[in-house]
Amino acid sequence: WLQSQSRYQNVPVFCIDGSSIPADLPFSTTNDMSLKLVKYLTEEWKELVRFLEKNSGKKMSLDRLDEVVNNVLAVRKAWWECYELRKAIPCQMSSKEMWPCITPGWWMADEKESVIFYENLKQELQERISKGIGAIPNEKYRLLWAELPPWHSLNVPTYFEKFGAVCVVESDIYYPQPPPPIPDTCHDPYEKLAWNLYWAWSRLNEKAQKESGSHMVQQYLEWSRDYCCDGAILHFLVSCHPMTFPLAHTREVLLKYAHIPSLVIEGDIIDERMYTEARMKMQAESFAETLESHKKLRQKEGFPVAHHTTL
Repeated sequence: WLQSQSRYQNVPVFCIDGSSIPADLPFSTTNDMSLKLVKYLTEEWKELVRFLEKNSGKKMSLDRLDEVVNNVLAVRKAWWECYELRKAIPCQMSSKEMWPCITPGWWMADEKESVIFYENLKQELQERISKGIGAIPNEKYRLLWAELPPWHSLNVPTYFEKFGAVCVVESDIYYPQPPPPIPDTCHDPYEKLAWNLYWAWSRLNEKAQKESGSHMVQQYLEWSRDYCCDGAILHFLVSCHPMTFPLAHTREVLLKYAHIPSLVIEGDIIDERMYTEARMKMQAESFAETLESHKKLRQKEGFPVAHHTTL
């Protein structure tokens, strides 16, 4: 996308090589390979700044960068704490309510008001937990949504609510990572960014080596357990192959390790032509029967379930 934008607007583009983290490298603050990787990523961020300074004719303030990086880390921490609260049974906030709330965390993370936003949201969620208020009146099933949402039709999860199913966690790419364990000796904002990126792409590598083989797929497996999910909705996107490609493997992993069934729906994040309301409602109805049968099986075999059913 950005290379196309560069061509159309006749402006230079810079790509950070930030994804070159080996799948078998677990997160570590002392491992020699990890330290070399962080150094490499740090240089990538510095190269980006040199690129920006050259093309803008303006000098960057290192103090301002450090202020922004610290604020971003604070925003992501508060946002992640909101997600942690959604593990409560019943879940107080569904995916259709959380999706609009990602804006401060992704595109306004440099603003101090964004920290306040998530702190207020966290307070509201805690209050709902204390009063036993759920996102829907009678929660019966808990669903995981992967990957990106249909931004043109955010009401899709409501089709499952009539069967007592609520989407309790969603979208790996929009999910705030747990606070990165940046070494106390690290005061360089470039290096903080490097540690944060390394943490995001490697923190699940060790578990993934034993199960799914992929940190992204492993994230969904961990969620299915942590949020006590009964099923998953896998949104295959026509226009975003990188995020869609792992979902076929995700379906197999969830079924193999957690006995969780998945519903595959085809669509797009922005193109409404891929979406048919009647078809979605029909898929939701058939999946409700699948959820119940698998839930009984999981319950019988000793897998944890949030809401028990009659065997």
